[in-house]
Amino acid sequence: MYKHGICALACLLLSNVFTAQTVPQSHSYMWRAVIRHQNGSATAFANGPRPLSQLLVAIRREYAWVVDYEDPIYSDSDLTTASDPRFPSRVFKVPGGGAFQSTYPETPHMWSCTGSEEMVIEKIVADYNKSGNPGRFAVRVQSDGSYAVVGTQPGSTAPPILDTPISIPSRMRSLGDTLHLIAEAVSAASGVAVYAAPHPLMLNRLIRTQVAVGGNKVPARNLLVQAFTQANWKIAWDMRCSAPMPGCWLNFMPVSRGQPSSFGTEQPTQVQ
Repeated sequence: MYKHGICALACLLLSNVFTAQTVPQSHSYMWRAVIRHQNGSATAFANGPRPLSQLLVAIRREYAWVVDYEDPIYSDSDLTTASDPRFPSRVFKVPGGGAFQSTYPETPHMWSCTGSEEMVIEKIVADYNKSGNPGRFAVRVQSDGSYAVVGTQPGSTAPPILDTPISIPSRMRSLGDTLHLIAEAVSAASGVAVYAAPHPLMLNRLIRTQVAVGGNKVPARNLLVQAFTQANWKIAWDMRCSAPMPGCWLNFMPVSRGQPSSFGTEQPTQVQ
């Protein structure tokens, strides 16, 4: 049981907080990134506090690729003041990102051509690192062959937060309890508060799905990959740190691909 429904409610509330629109007072941002297709190439456009994260959401939707995103621990100089229209009396700090675009080669049906994935992600991250937006990132290959775009801290020897070795006993649990247990173990081992915040539409399956995940001094990201592999569920995560609330919020979402409908609009299609 998902802790008698309390954690499910908490996930819903935390996810709503996490996805709330925070607007730096001096910027006008895009609601979501867009991808424009040319002959043999595509250009992705983003404009937000975390434009790389915003752009990767569009990439997942366009090609159904599992590409995870992880913030670095931003310095104060990377942050700017933001507001949330639902809480007008509160002021938040968010990364001071802005406009970003990247052009990359594109082939027909690239969504089904996994050989293009690494090349495209590497190109996007290289373009971002030259863009002047806050943070620097590297592309990592994970234990299941998927990719993670991981924030790095120049001049620091500290590993990325999800590289933190953790130990949890291997036993059968719900997928939801497993994700929260991993987040709690990372918090204890790293000294950085990490919260699991699944998308609200995931909650029912998180309760019903059982997985047996555990290990001794295993990188946290490996346990996350194990959990979703056992669940046979194609999930990406976005880990955002420093805003809108303290700590790091590990947001999980099913991978989907936008499909044209009979009305000419995009409809999300979940990928199994």
